Amino acid sequence: MYVASRRKVIRKENKTLRTSFGWENKDKPLFGHFDRVYYTDEAHYNVTGFKQALRVLREEGDRQEPQNIAQQFEQETNWAIHMYSYVNYYEKGPLWFYSEDDTDNNLLPTPKPPGRPRKRKNESPDAFAQRLIDWEANKPPEVEQEIKGAHMTQAYYTKHLLPLYIEALSKARMKDSSLSWFLQEDNDPSHGTKSDWNVAFKAKIENWICMIAHPAQSPDLNPIEGLWNILLQCVEQRILYGNARLKPGAEPEEEWDGTK
Repeated sequence: MYVASRRKVIRKENKTLRTSFGWENKDKPLFGHFDRVYYTDEAHYNVTGFKQALRVLREEGDRQEPQNIAQQFEQETNWAIHMYSYVNYYEKGPLWFYSEDDTDNNLLPTPKPPGRPRKRKNESPDAFAQRLIDWEANKPPEVEQEIKGAHMTQAYYTKHLLPLYIEALSKARMKDSSLSWFLQEDNDPSHGTKSDWNVAFKAKIENWICMIAHPAQSPDLNPIEGLWNILLQCVEQRILYGNARLKPGAEPEEEWDGTK
């Protein structure tokens, strides 16, 4: 018996989009259409938070014995790595890195929930107690991110990531201007795929970039997702056997390039 791989249930509305995507593209060939698509994506990894659960050799029924319990440490934000690249049937782009701490990545502060209420001057103790109960009952839960520090503004994406993708498509057009070349992105808000004439969309139009729609919850329709899985598995093997501390440009880039 092996531990089953898990994935999120695809929402009903997204199933409809996936079906439409399939019907629209079912007759399009690999050579002559999909080989001209540049698939782009960002990936995130934190060396302090292994994805794979540790395994122990134990007897049946001894799961809760202290020696069979593995400790789970909090992720250290400083060790989170954020990567991006593109792949095409004929080539694979370099591995680049970004950080939400970059000066150009001006993220809006996360709104804070209302603080604990204070007693008003003419408020009765019962009324104040009820307000406290209501405040406690409606407090939003704390959200724990799997990979901390993975946010990016649309302006940052347009200034730093998108030009590299545009350059790749421009070089492809220079090699053969008679063919159409396409860009595929997922629907992250920073990519500007959900509305028209935002800064990201405008930059693509100004550079004559043809885009292919990407249905939500459809990583299987983007080949680069499989490369991320291979990359992170190779990196984790290095960590397990070498206790490596990763920094941009070290182990991830070597594994991406196929070097050791």
